[in-house]
Amino acid sequence: MAEALVEPWLRGPIVGLHPLAAPILHSFTQVREDLAKFTEGLSVEQIWARPHGFGSVGFHVRHIAGATGRLMTYVQGQQISEAQVAAMHAEHEPGATREELLAAVDDAFRRAEEVVRALDPAKLDEPREVGRKRFPTTVVGLLTHIAEHAQRHTGQAISAAKLARADRKLLTADVAKQIAAAAVKEADRNQWKLSIAIVDDGGNLLYLERMDDATAASAEVAPKKARCALMFRRPTKAIEDVLAGGRAAILGLPGAVPLEGGIPLAAYGTIVGAIGASGATSQQDGVAAQAGVDLFTSILSAGK
Repeated sequence: MAEALVEPWLRGPIVGLHPLAAPILHSFTQVREDLAKFTEGLSVEQIWARPHGFGSVGFHVRHIAGATGRLMTYVQGQQISEAQVAAMHAEHEPGATREELLAAVDDAFRRAEEVVRALDPAKLDEPREVGRKRFPTTVVGLLTHIAEHAQRHTGQAISAAKLARADRKLLTADVAKQIAAAAVKEADRNQWKLSIAIVDDGGNLLYLERMDDATAASAEVAPKKARCALMFRRPTKAIEDVLAGGRAAILGLPGAVPLEGGIPLAAYGTIVGAIGASGATSQQDGVAAQAGVDLFTSILSAGK
């Protein structure tokens, strides 16, 4: 299995590091990889967006870097400076790019790793004090908190990134036309006469195209397939397969269309609409609809 598919804590011991100190460095690796993956392609506007009033991606990433530095100060038996306090109060201020934020995290982790590697394992249970009230803890207690704190805010950053992407309307009327055009192109290449429908996340018809010589019935069925895929959150082929398996009760479900050709349109794990194709065999309808889905995927990958 490729190393990237195995979580850092399962990649083996870290040479030259005591096993009780290793988890924090495994955590740093996990955070670096997750932040790079889930923030890829985000604009500065999305980085600092606060959907529904939640914390922004930028805040969480900047806080990971700042908090790591502050907590490592306590590990070294010191109290944080006024400059560190001022930086903490400025963590919500927008402006930094994704690259700048990730570089700050990397720098904070690099400095922290130097401290961790220099620790005497025999002194991991040494007492330490945190904050102005000097709450009691230990060196290993701080290391544990730094690791879980970074992971916790990484999870929040990932959620914020997904919300920021979902908050931007991805399935516009123009994109719907492009999706339909890709499906029509596939149908035309195979000489299928289809109707293609695109609906938004509320089931509202965004675009409908009836190819020359496509039946009038196809223009009625295509939107129904799209709405079925949206409502059941799965391709209509799944409904067709259930019926083929003998479960006729599926026909009693409101909106169920047991014919292949309807497929949800998902963006970054969120269903934002669906496509429906009708007019040929159900399998051929499915092929055309998939061509539209593939086009939508390519648009998202290109960041358009």
